[in-house]
Amino acid sequence: MAGLSLRGVTKQFGSVTALTEIDLEITHREFVVIVGPSGCGKSTLLRVIAGLEQLSAGEIYVGDQPVHRVPAAKRGLAMVFQNYALYPHKTVAQNMGFALKMAKVRRDEIDRRVVEAARILQIEDLLERKPRQLSGGQRQRVAIGRAIVREPKVFLFDEPLSNLDAALRVDMRVELAKLHNSIDATMIYVTHDQVEAMTMADKIVVLRGGRAEQVGSPMDLYHRPANAFVAGFIGSPRMNQLPATISAVSSSGVSITAPGGLELSLPVAGHDARPGQPVTLGLRPEHLTVGPQSGGTSLDLDVYVTEPLGGETILYGHIGDNSTLVVKVPGGTDVGKGQRVPVGVVPAMCHLFTEDGTAFTPLHTNDKVERIGASSS
Repeated sequence: MAGLSLRGVTKQFGSVTALTEIDLEITHREFVVIVGPSGCGKSTLLRVIAGLEQLSAGEIYVGDQPVHRVPAAKRGLAMVFQNYALYPHKTVAQNMGFALKMAKVRRDEIDRRVVEAARILQIEDLLERKPRQLSGGQRQRVAIGRAIVREPKVFLFDEPLSNLDAALRVDMRVELAKLHNSIDATMIYVTHDQVEAMTMADKIVVLRGGRAEQVGSPMDLYHRPANAFVAGFIGSPRMNQLPATISAVSSSGVSITAPGGLELSLPVAGHDARPGQPVTLGLRPEHLTVGPQSGGTSLDLDVYVTEPLGGETILYGHIGDNSTLVVKVPGGTDVGKGQRVPVGVVPAMCHLFTEDGTAFTPLHTNDKVERIGASSS
């Protein structure tokens, strides 16, 4: 097994630049998830790493070996695609062992690897079945098993769960996490689903327009987004982002006014903050509370839709100048459509962004932010 290093990776298709100077260090055994909206370059980046697309510029290293000029079959990587791409006329065992057969690996070694991969994936009793006799989840396990038997240095997953129903996606997320632990592997996983990213990743790479907007742990990106785009992409429901104006600046932070008559003093600084400067206030739905909160302030929310989800309820409402605000509250909260309720806001849990989306620098410690987040969620 080995880590992976991308240095200035750039990919162009004619006059279109799909990836721009991607720098990324992935250590041995890391589970790295690449996320971003459709068309941002996620799958292109994975295909460039795999060798299925040629680089326009930059370098790729597996361990300490440069592989950007090495054919895909010799890079020591294995890729699992969104489409299972199983041979319909072959059994599960034959599908899993086919690449090894083409590589002229001994029959007994192929059998050993197939049986071991089937044990890890708990599909031993499926080895003699054909793909048409399998469920979607079972087919995906076979596709993963086909990668495992190759004993690659790095596993590459291209949205492998997108064809599964919601319940099975949750089950397979758990199985992939268990697989990562059991086979001591480095894994790179592409998805558009930020929930998958948050629950599975050691490190997340957020792409937009072929550029890496931010790289960090799930909690880094959640508590300390580099910009408004990352803040809005990480978290479900997405972060509320309201127009605001700086009213005062001091050594203890920045005071702002926002829709609904909201006035806050935020412990942030930087970006030549000045009175009158237009900014964006970020409020995560789960960090808002129905009712005023000690040490914070509140605004009035006119609720127009409620989504009861059992353990939690999502409230959608208007504030002030008709701006929309989304609030996540415990499932037992008794709030209905048409009600006006006070919503508590804690300044330490707020985010502030410039007009171009760059985040202001928090003045409080990282530990304090995470403790508050844990108690408020």
